[in-house]
Amino acid sequence: MSKPKLAERTVPAARAHRATPPFDTNGRETTLSPALEHLADTLRDQGHSVRTASMHPPWIDDHRLASDAAHFFDQALGLSGPAHSARAHIRLYHSKTLLFLQVTQLKPNSFESATRESSARDTLHELSEWSTCHGHPLSIGRGPRDQLRVDLTILSAAQRIAS
Repeated sequence: MSKPKLAERTVPAARAHRATPPFDTNGRETTLSPALEHLADTLRDQGHSVRTASMHPPWIDDHRLASDAAHFFDQALGLSGPAHSARAHIRLYHSKTLLFLQVTQLKPNSFESATRESSARDTLHELSEWSTCHGHPLSIGRGPRDQLRVDLTILSAAQRIAS
């Protein structure tokens, strides 16, 4: 049986390690919205290194935001083949106007592999088309030790209209 995609999973009850929300230096709560926190916890449960930060309360379109983020992670994490633990470093930063997502494949030479393998190139092309269609800027580049780094910026609806 195949593992369900991130977007297909249900939100579990609050986890014990999230009982006390983190705060920034000014004492403001910096937790993610429940949907984004669930997404981050799911990625951690899969063995990925996940860093999160939130400097603003959740947006109104939070479920769409989480759905777009889950789609991005499903595609970006699938670039190196079948899922296995601790193969990517993930950053998820949420601010008033944007959500920044980054996946860095931990396998050395993963950038070179992704540019050579036709299935990875097809996935990158599909991800690029999807991001363009949804108005989310996408960046694909080389990280340290020739690791594949994929960044996506999701702008709030108000920010997309303004730009």
